[in-house]
Amino acid sequence: MSASSCERAQKRTARLLVQLAPQAASSGGAGHARGRSLPLLREALARVDLESLLADGEHVAAGGAGSFDSADEAGSSSGGTVGAVNVAEWVAGAGSWTAVSGAVAVSQARIDAFSAVTLDPQWIHGAEAGLAGSPYGTPIAHGFLVLSLLSPLAASTLPPIKGMGMGINYGLNRVRFVAPTRVGAAVHASVALAAVKRINGGGIESVLDVSLVSSDPAVGDKPVVVAQWLVRHYP
Repeated sequence: MSASSCERAQKRTARLLVQLAPQAASSGGAGHARGRSLPLLREALARVDLESLLADGEHVAAGGAGSFDSADEAGSSSGGTVGAVNVAEWVAGAGSWTAVSGAVAVSQARIDAFSAVTLDPQWIHGAEAGLAGSPYGTPIAHGFLVLSLLSPLAASTLPPIKGMGMGINYGLNRVRFVAPTRVGAAVHASVALAAVKRINGGGIESVLDVSLVSSDPAVGDKPVVVAQWLVRHYP
């Protein structure tokens, strides 16, 4: 990231503080809660290391492209990767197409930025959470922060669909936060195409079963988030 780009980002963050602080102070809740919220918000914004955060998020570490389970699906060999597919091939891949994404590091800079932007600076997400007696022993990411990574991680595995020019996040059928994501962990997505249907406007709706998995050995094989995501594609 260039010095000028970092300076512009820092100025935008300063403006964000001016805009958000009054909102945090005037939002609903008891006066005591508001009194605590404002300094916590200021601390979260002050901790945001923009240069580190943006460098951390410049790329998703390479993961495997999606694959079909058998040679009968889209003409792909077992476990082989696929490039662009047409709509008929994608529809036929329901129940067999799987993929694993690259990983994104959940740094303290990322957590601090999310705290600031979402007005959610709860102490268990702060850098001093471990010393403050957090039951997790270290700062943890917001569940919604980890869930938000579903979009870039899972979407990075999807093949281009011929004839489709736009993808839309249509929402979630279900989501569960199964385990905490500790600071420093790397999170990747395991994705399976559960169903595809044609929709109005010449588009298609894909149902994706997604597990977000942490590199944290304390979590083991258990995912940190499981969700069923709906994505719509239109010409």
